[in-house]
Amino acid sequence: MPDDLYHRDFVAWSQAQADRLRRLAAGERVNDLDWPNLVEEVEDLGCSQVQAVESLLFQAMLHALKVAAWPENPASDQWRGEIRGFPIGARNRFTPSPDFSPGQPMIAQDLVVPGSLRSEAKTDCLGERRGGPGAARDKRGRLQLVRSPG
Repeated sequence: MPDDLYHRDFVAWSQAQADRLRRLAAGERVNDLDWPNLVEEVEDLGCSQVQAVESLLFQAMLHALKVAAWPENPASDQWRGEIRGFPIGARNRFTPSPDFSPGQPMIAQDLVVPGSLRSEAKTDCLGERRGGPGAARDKRGRLQLVRSPG
């Protein structure tokens, strides 16, 4: 049953849902769980973890490009420090799933970036393309950012 509390007070809603889930796990019959919003929140939680790791790795890559392009910039020392710090933050946020193996490719390893870095492509947390100009998949299914025409 959808719960109006979800829209009014998310913290109170989440605490109430957690209490109901605990009761359900203990064997009590619970009929007032907000299943649609619970499912959505669980899905979003997984996606937000992946997006956080991707964002930190992207920032490290961006700062490395800045240092390569402008090594004499007064901010280059700060960028170098952040190049070291962002991957540490990504590693701290990364929690491998049970089927993860050390030899398995990690996030963005298969990303191919020919030409321009500009793209309007939007993807979900697992890299599935949602549309937008500037993105395509190659023969192996890897996301490929392509130079926009014009």
